[in-house]
Amino acid sequence: MTGETLMDGDEVGARLRRWRLRRGLTQRVLGELAGYTQGYIAQIENGLAPLDRRATRESLARVLQIPVGELTDRPGDDRRLVPGR
Repeated sequence: MTGETLMDGDEVGARLRRWRLRRGLTQRVLGELAGYTQGYIAQIENGLAPLDRRATRESLARVLQIPVGELTDRPGDDRRLVPGR
């Protein structure tokens, strides 16, 4: 990553929350399906924890069934992940 705030907590957290709610998931369920705690999901959504690890972004995007770019707002991350892969 460069010095830019790719994972600007407020923006990424808002996008994560928006997609989670669109999918009808609670923080707990999203966390369980992606392999994280409800607390960690809450921290990301509230801008208190960065979403700076690729594996984390991919896991969350897979559960939400969206391209990683929908979370990061970066065109280069826009490959759709196939659930279960």
